[in-house]
Amino acid sequence: IPQANGGGFAGVDPRPLLKDLAASLASDFTANLEAMPEDRRTWQPFPGVRTAVDQAGESVQAFGWIVSALENRSMAGFQEEEPEIRTAVRREIAANIGDEMRRGVAAWEQAMDAVPADELDAMIPMFFPGWEESLQSNMIYAVWNARYHLGQIQYIQTLYGDLDPHMPPAE
Repeated sequence: IPQANGGGFAGVDPRPLLKDLAASLASDFTANLEAMPEDRRTWQPFPGVRTAVDQAGESVQAFGWIVSALENRSMAGFQEEEPEIRTAVRREIAANIGDEMRRGVAAWEQAMDAVPADELDAMIPMFFPGWEESLQSNMIYAVWNARYHLGQIQYIQTLYGDLDPHMPPAE
């Protein structure tokens, strides 16, 4: 997680910037997945490597994870699905990536807006004892994670020879 705990982040409200950064995610993911041949969406360049579908699905799921963290003020006890369930869920998400991303971002924005400004620096427990992150650090994670995985999808595309970044025109 890209930590935004204290330091230069203390007292900063990242929500307007984060919303701007998230605004194009649905169209960016859609453009890239639609540009991929069907068989490349679930292609693994090496055994055990996540596919483009996995990357897209996890990106949408991460917005939901952060909604949970913001609402519950904790990620302690979080458990991801079993691999077979995770793969099925992510394939379903990727099949409707634009709509799923828009829903995920909208829920994340609503959860962010519900956090009072004076609580942005509040620390919450994460996945294991002793690890804490600020609420704003969690907010940042969702966008960081999506942009990272979009880059991974574009990298997968380069591995099979597609060098076009497939970025739609700015809205």
